[in-house]
Amino acid sequence: MPYDAQAEDVSARADALDVARSFIVQAPAGSGKTELLIQRYLRLLATVDHPEEILAITFTRKAALEMQLRVLQALRQAQAGGDAREPHQRTTLHAARAVLARDRELGWRLTESPRRMRILTLDAFCAGIARSLPLSSGAGGAARTVADAEVTSMYSAAAAATLDYLEHDDELGRVVEQILEHLDNNARLYIGYLSRMLASRDQWLSIVGSGISDAQQADEARRRLEDNIARFNARELQALVAGLPRGVEHELPALLRYAAGTLHEHGRAGHPALRLRELGSLPPTDGLRQWQAIAGLLLTKKGTWRKKIDRRDGFPPRDDGQKQAFLDVLETLRDDDRLRDRLRRIRELPPPEYTDSQWRVLLGLFRLLPSAAGELRRLLGERGISDHIEVAFSAANALGTADAPGDIALMLD
Repeated sequence: MPYDAQAEDVSARADALDVARSFIVQAPAGSGKTELLIQRYLRLLATVDHPEEILAITFTRKAALEMQLRVLQALRQAQAGGDAREPHQRTTLHAARAVLARDRELGWRLTESPRRMRILTLDAFCAGIARSLPLSSGAGGAARTVADAEVTSMYSAAAAATLDYLEHDDELGRVVEQILEHLDNNARLYIGYLSRMLASRDQWLSIVGSGISDAQQADEARRRLEDNIARFNARELQALVAGLPRGVEHELPALLRYAAGTLHEHGRAGHPALRLRELGSLPPTDGLRQWQAIAGLLLTKKGTWRKKIDRRDGFPPRDDGQKQAFLDVLETLRDDDRLRDRLRRIRELPPPEYTDSQWRVLLGLFRLLPSAAGELRRLLGERGISDHIEVAFSAANALGTADAPGDIALMLD
């Protein structure tokens, strides 16, 4: 049976308009995702008693305003008895007529009271929850939410405030001292690192907030984090291998093995390519250091494709053609910008294990970061302001958990 892409697209859109089911829609820009969302929103409106029961969330105010405007336009066009030419426009208009019928039945007057349509940004939704229950949310009635330069200065101030812990002979003071020593006592670097961590605290505070109280927990945390790094590295290496041009995987190993053997014969101890001496095929996806050695032979220090190689790379003059063969491989790769960028990233990947010194510093950070977040909350509270992350935390506190939902979670269902 011949494949009909247009018929499949129409079928998929029809399925996605079944409001009794859930969907993830992935499509390129300009393909009609917003129109589809509006159609689902209109169909849902026609099934409820109050328009506030339907919630649409976007990430930007521009997107929220655009969606609300397009819904209103559809309702007003249907109200005026308009018609549409395109099938997707007729679908929207048909859904809008059903909403108007519901509107007349229940007296919503949506076109006159568009604010009843809950089309919000995620930040606005969280702020509404936090304001609804300021005590249970922990928001404390913060006057306004700020962003950009003003809140960035708060991150730096909170990070700097933790330096005062050095005056106290306790665990936190020793932790700050340890981290500073790790950074060669560069206070500016310390503040910069901690500021960036505070700006992304929604990603880690729930993890480190519980703390690590004994050696067993520390060992488990170390294993879990190292496993995460190993999995991330493996994904990057899998993408790299998948992007290699056909034939390169057969030519490259012998040339790399030759270069490593030559370097060994000439006493180039410590050269990364020495890891490739026993290479029979391309390294596995857990062979990060071998792949980094390969990237070092293929790319310059600036991350561009090499144009020449010599004895320092394991290719001395008067060989049996290996140098030219390697240059030929480089020539086949020269226009592959995606592969070059992947090799650059491979060179920057961290080892999948911490040294004991690194781990001690990381454990110290686990202890320090919640206190730094506390300093930030104190500074924000003193100014009567908040950032979007704090608002989201406040909303999450008000909502509670699946096992212990808060009052507002029960009200919002």
